Formats: sequence, structure tokens, C-alpha cells
Amino acid sequence: MDKKIITTTAIAGILLLLLAVLPASAAIQANSVEIRGTVYNDAVGERTTYWDANNFAGFWYDLKNNLKSEELNITDAGVIAGGDRTIDEGDLAYTTTRKLKKYKVNSMEGKFVTDGLDHTGVVTDYGTHYAVVGWQAEKYIALKGDARKIVKQVLEQGSTDKKTMTIGETWDIGDGWTLMAQSIDAKASPRQAWLVLSKDGVKLEDEVVENGNVFL
Repeated sequence: MDKKIITTTAIAGILLLLLAVLPASAAIQANSVEIRGTVYNDAVGERTTYWDANNFAGFWYDLKNNLKSEELNITDAGVIAGGDRTIDEGDLAYTTTRKLKKYKVNSMEGKFVTDGLDHTGVVTDYGTHYAVVGWQAEKYIALKGDARKIVKQVLEQGSTDKKTMTIGETWDIGDGWTLMAQSIDAKASPRQAWLVLSKDGVKLEDEVVENGNVFL
């Protein structure tokens, strides 16, 4: 028996599925590790008082897109000059900033994302970008470009990744997220699919999506 199917190309892909919002000040639980960066050199003209992903491998770095956002800076180099090696409170600053990445559904399919960002980082109904943030060596997504509201990314499909679903099938996306193809109307023009998004078994969103449109 032939089964009607839906593919991620038919709905322009699942772009970003996100976990609970974390405040930017939230601590990340991790095992203790030691990663060496550029060593401080006290020689005149050689003093290193600034670290980013270029000279400290512990920071988040997107190799493919050459993106980095974390910085560690001794704001007053004089505090460790001479024999004193104590960095006083307020003289060492960790900062991170958001970086823009283009939605693949835009770069590959020419589709736009509601409440996405434009190329300058401003929220728009015709979004082409989203914002990523390195935070304590991990990659996060800034909700609507707001770096004060960061979330972990569950899934991002690559340029060659596809997912085919039959009617009634549930796709386990990860971390409790599932997507079900409730029904498909192949006779409609354009074709339509009724998709249901759930978290830990609780339905959060359902929507009828036309062929070629984006489901968020």
C-alpha cells in the first residue's frame, strides 16, 4: 500500500528547536578540565592580557564560519606588573557577544523566518539570520537576538540532511522534543501537512503548513 509522506524539504525544514530559556548568568555544570591558553609574558612589549578563541582553545569557536564571541581581559595590566601576581576584583572581565548566522532555509531555499533577524540583527517578519552566543565555552542561541535569553540548540539540519515522515509517524528529535505528521493533504494546491510539535509528551504547537513554507 502506498503511503503519503512528508519530507523536510516539503516544509522547508525544522530550523531551530530549543530547550528552556536560561538566564545569561546561569552556571553550566561540567567536569573540571584544564585547557592551556597563551601564557602571560611579563616582558615589555610581550605582555598578553587578552584572550579569545584565537589564543585560548577553551572558548567556543565555529570553525566553519569563523565565529567566536568570548573574551577574557585583564582590564588593568598594572595589577600584575612587578612582583605582585594578584588580579584584584574588578580587574578581570569575561565578556561575550552575539554573532549572526544565516538560516539554511534562507540561504538554500530563499525562505524567510517570522521573528528572525535581518543581516543587522534586528527582529523582522522576514528573518534571514539568527544569533548564536558562546557562553562558558558552549554554543547557545539568543532568543530573537536577545543575548540575555539564551537556549541550547537541539537540532540543526545540514545542507544535505533530510527527514521523510509518513502519516501518523512521530519523529524523536531529541531531549524530549517530537514532531508528528498528523495528516497530509496531497490533493490541496499547494500540498499541506498538519504538523504537531510536542515536548515530553505535551502538545505545544500544531499547525497546517503549506508546501515550501517554514514551520516554527
